[in-house]
Amino acid sequence: MDFRIKRLVTVSFFGLICTLLGAVSPLLSRPMMAQSNTTSLTGTVMDATGAMLADAAVTISNPATGLTKSIKTDAKGNYGFEQVEPGKYTVTVVVPGFSEQVEQVELLVATPLKANFKLTVGANEVVDVESTSLSAINTTDATLGKAFNSAQVQNLPYLANNVNYLLSLQPGVLALDPGATTGGVNTDIRTGIVNGARQDQTNLTLDGVDNNDPNYGYAFVGVLRSTRESVEEFRVTTTNSGADAGRSSGGQVSVSTRSGTNKIHGSAYELYRDPAAAANSWFLKQTQLQSQQPNIAAKVLQHTYGGSLGAPIIKDKLFFFGAYEGFKQATDAIVTQIVPSIPNPVAGGMVNVNGVNVGGLVTGNVLYPLASSGVQVLTPSDIAAIDQGCTLCSAPGTNAAALAYFKQFPAANSNSGGDGYNTGTYIFASPQPVHQITNVARLDYTINSHQSFFIRGTLQSDNQASALQFPGQPANSLTYSNNKGLAAGHIWQIDNALTNNLRYGYVREGTATRGAGSHPYVSFGAFSSLTGTGTGSTGDTIYIVTTNNIIDDATYVKGKHTLQFGINDRFISNSRYASNTLYSSASVSYTVLASDAIAGSGANLDPTGAYGAVATSFYPSYNNDILANVGGITSATSYTNFVVQNNSLVAAPTGTVPTHIYKALEQEYYFQDQWKATSQLTLTAGLRYTHLGVPYEENGQQVAPNIDLGTTFLQNRETAAAAGTTYNTRISVVPGGQANGAPNLYTPQKLNFAPRLAFAYATPNNRTSIRGGFALAFDHFGEAVIDSYDSGGAFALSRNNGFAFPTTATTAEFTGFENVPAPAVSAATQSFPITPADTSITAFGSSFKKDINSNLKTPYAETFNLSVQHEVIHGMTVTASYVGRLGRHVLNNLDVAAPTNLYDPASSLTYFQAATAFDKAIDAGASIGSIPNSGYFQDIFPNATYTQKTATPTIPKGTYTGAKAYYASLSVDRKSGNDTNTLYNFDTTPGFNPKGIEQFFYPQYTSIYVESSIGTSNYNAFQLSVRHAFKYGNEYDINYTLSKSLDYGSSPERSNASSILNTFDPHENYAVSDFDARHNLTANYSLSLPFGKGQRFFSNPGAIMDRILSGWQLNGTVRYSSAFPWSASASGYGTNFDMTSYLVKIAPIASGGHRFVQNTATPYETAFKSDTQAQAAAAFRYAYPGEVGQRNSLLADGYLSFDDGLSKSFRTFRDQSFKISVEGFNIFNNVRFSTPVAPVANVKFGNYAPTATNTALLTSPRQMQFSGKYYF
Repeated sequence: MDFRIKRLVTVSFFGLICTLLGAVSPLLSRPMMAQSNTTSLTGTVMDATGAMLADAAVTISNPATGLTKSIKTDAKGNYGFEQVEPGKYTVTVVVPGFSEQVEQVELLVATPLKANFKLTVGANEVVDVESTSLSAINTTDATLGKAFNSAQVQNLPYLANNVNYLLSLQPGVLALDPGATTGGVNTDIRTGIVNGARQDQTNLTLDGVDNNDPNYGYAFVGVLRSTRESVEEFRVTTTNSGADAGRSSGGQVSVSTRSGTNKIHGSAYELYRDPAAAANSWFLKQTQLQSQQPNIAAKVLQHTYGGSLGAPIIKDKLFFFGAYEGFKQATDAIVTQIVPSIPNPVAGGMVNVNGVNVGGLVTGNVLYPLASSGVQVLTPSDIAAIDQGCTLCSAPGTNAAALAYFKQFPAANSNSGGDGYNTGTYIFASPQPVHQITNVARLDYTINSHQSFFIRGTLQSDNQASALQFPGQPANSLTYSNNKGLAAGHIWQIDNALTNNLRYGYVREGTATRGAGSHPYVSFGAFSSLTGTGTGSTGDTIYIVTTNNIIDDATYVKGKHTLQFGINDRFISNSRYASNTLYSSASVSYTVLASDAIAGSGANLDPTGAYGAVATSFYPSYNNDILANVGGITSATSYTNFVVQNNSLVAAPTGTVPTHIYKALEQEYYFQDQWKATSQLTLTAGLRYTHLGVPYEENGQQVAPNIDLGTTFLQNRETAAAAGTTYNTRISVVPGGQANGAPNLYTPQKLNFAPRLAFAYATPNNRTSIRGGFALAFDHFGEAVIDSYDSGGAFALSRNNGFAFPTTATTAEFTGFENVPAPAVSAATQSFPITPADTSITAFGSSFKKDINSNLKTPYAETFNLSVQHEVIHGMTVTASYVGRLGRHVLNNLDVAAPTNLYDPASSLTYFQAATAFDKAIDAGASIGSIPNSGYFQDIFPNATYTQKTATPTIPKGTYTGAKAYYASLSVDRKSGNDTNTLYNFDTTPGFNPKGIEQFFYPQYTSIYVESSIGTSNYNAFQLSVRHAFKYGNEYDINYTLSKSLDYGSSPERSNASSILNTFDPHENYAVSDFDARHNLTANYSLSLPFGKGQRFFSNPGAIMDRILSGWQLNGTVRYSSAFPWSASASGYGTNFDMTSYLVKIAPIASGGHRFVQNTATPYETAFKSDTQAQAAAAFRYAYPGEVGQRNSLLADGYLSFDDGLSKSFRTFRDQSFKISVEGFNIFNNVRFSTPVAPVANVKFGNYAPTATNTALLTSPRQMQFSGKYYF
């Protein structure tokens, strides 16, 4: 089936309305009314002495819709309205012989309200009670979180066009820039953290049905958008949800769509951002200053326009609401690319590139800092002299085709990135247009006083271009999406005790990404590619994900017990289409050489003997620079795609794009009892059951290993290594998945029972409550795990054909950017089971695999909290809370093919112990003469030889054997923390080990990353929150969180990036989380200026003065977090052959915040408070084998942003008004930086330096927005 999206069809707003009307036309002969996510109202009725009044008539009515519901109190004076639609209600209590009492309440979505009434004796008298506000005390459960009403949703400033970003204004929620230039999506894994839960562990619902993106789970982003004008209310539960809430253990976000009413109402608006009112990006400004160009900010141009309309179709029965919003953005993105030139070179001459004189690789020279002092310039003739060993080149030395390729790049305009000698940075403002259209329509129908029905539809049409790779080129990719969804709900109050709420949701997510680079390509490790390469830029990627969601909640009230039970079933179809495997690629990078080294190795292109030793810290840069100069291609990859057919694996015809469709059924069921033990104490107990079906490919295009890699395979390797032997049994693949009558990729757990317990105690005056609880909640997972698995070739359905050029003497010659030296590979049909051939690291593309642990367990979290809430004065509540979270079965990647910790019985040492001893000797400067040919490495590699071609202070020239050979080789690799390189060379060289090759490494694959549920996380926090709602609609919130979060890895499920460095001791990864910001503060406010009609001053102005003085309002938000952690890393591979280790501190070093260093030729910002790069590097050592190093041991910058707005409303005609606003985002233009350069061998170590994938900024430059809205 072809899932390609040929063209986006823009569905008209009128068409959506007609569709909805058609869907409910059979019901139009009966009454109907609004429903979204629901809420409840409970309480007691008593007389003046406190005696409970039975049979009191309690009525709630909503004048806007004509809804009226009445019940009578029980024998103990209790009443309760369950499953009530949110809105503003009048509550009337009538008891014969007592004065009638009336209270105005606002019932907020998913926010139960308790309202008690005390009646006085009297007749024919109505007593009005002051209305209940946003800041009402929670006396019913232990949940934490706040609701926002429609006024807050519409008035608070939003940097990005994303209503869900209101989630960030809660205690315990960490949020960064909301993706102002990327359509409201920020992919940073540190944003959207809710009480220690990763960003994809938040559950988003819209009108009570699922609105989550199961593939990506970006922070605050649902599949369907809500516009500000379409949202009635917004509620977040950050912790300790009841059993009625599920899918995820993090925040529970409930958004409800507005409904029509008995009055015609609506709006029309436009919001505009202008380039003239925007501040410049910090890095672009620095580039302009260095280039002596004027300070011109990147363009900020944005239009948001739309309208809404609500109206009755049949008064008190049938209502319509619709909203339309268009969003056009032409805001430039700041792009940073590494280029093969530098401005103001330290030596080596210059050439003219596009009218600019620059140095660097583009000159044909290669520069490097000497180990002694000074800078060495290698000219083309010098390079030819040290390249005499090349065998596949047309001539030794500088490659003419590579030099011509270098000259196609724009000239570097900054030294903020690159190595500072041969490569620099080109920073520019790139167009990145976004166009989004959102249509929302809703019908509400009051069938009768006991039943109501609603249906809501959403249609979207989005187009977005990514940034350019370089000016003058097409966008790297174009993304088109046409998401759509439908929700319908029916509430039935069967009797006074039983209410049922049935909902159905359908969400279709359709996205096509068209890459600009649909061709083969050669990438260079030293600098960026001329056009976009890799996933997203090469080929097309299309996914269509549909979710059918059925939810039913029933509530039964029996005496003091409110019983609730229900289901939540989701049917998910995930269709994937990706064509990137149609195009071959090649790499010019030293990291895939067999020796993983050039400088200091004595090999071809090593300048040590002829021109002087390279400074150790510059080894990685020199290696890539010299390979770029000679155009030495070190690896190439082509692909062969396969299909499962007749119990065989058959090569797909050339040009066939892999298309897979995964299906899954997810089921949740729950029961809960809320017991009002006394008038002040409420106890809640519930149990939720979760069964997450395993996604399977419906057409049988699925294979699996014949052994469980994450447990049995890994245990066999560990057991053998501990016994001094090896487990090298080859893996075979067989058909997998239920469509093939075979097991799925993992076995779903069937005992996922999650208990929930809570208590809420309120003082008799209801001004103080003490609440606490415990909840175990399982996390949704599976779709993103499958996506990563599928994109990695589904283990064997897409084969990487790797071609090795493993030494500097045998590298293939670069002849052009699109010329890849990867010949066609024929693939014969193979019958299952199939045993793939052995590969090696030099066949780079085929030596790495991804898989899923067949014993994967459902991730879950145990959350608990204790809080005290007190109403200080009327309308002001203060809440102090302790919140804890224990994450278990968290997803992490295990490299089950990692080199083992082999035990040697003769020396009674393991590899980790023996290699650590050698490392310590090397670090201490021990000469090779002090190393005996005995012990572990002599026992393992007695026949090994190594030739030291260049003498060092500890290793004279010569050939060494056995343990001395290992020590001499390791002395070179230790300079970059690259221990596994020596191990690999000795372990794969025939004859070195009498037992044979590959006693440490697995012969079939170099690395096999298996997604496993082995991780844990812990979060503890103190939270303090103040909410004050007072006269004239004014309100403010202040939230402070003091917290600490620890884990094995912090990446969400989609990124598949939380990898364990030491497979055999995962706990070594345990450290503070990537998102561990110790202090977090948020605030928001909406304040009317105190003058004008109905205000404190000039409350009765004349008509003219009224228009001038009335209607002024201030709105704003504040977000602050303290410093984020980061890790210093090696450039080599100490413990794992594919992942660099972290460094270990050996001296104190102060870090955190940012420091501007300007007394240099190239000013820069650094995370080190006082140290230079060299001083900072000296404070660390490389990790020993078996060590992970110290993860997140340093501090970077934090986040700070103030968003403020000022608005003025003019009354025009009757209830109509016009409002103008001006809003400033990051109004003080605070600059906060992201993660610094982590590799200690990088000359920019510790600097905040932008790259192609990291802007190095947490904050966006100041923007101003001007808007006008007409309300009627």
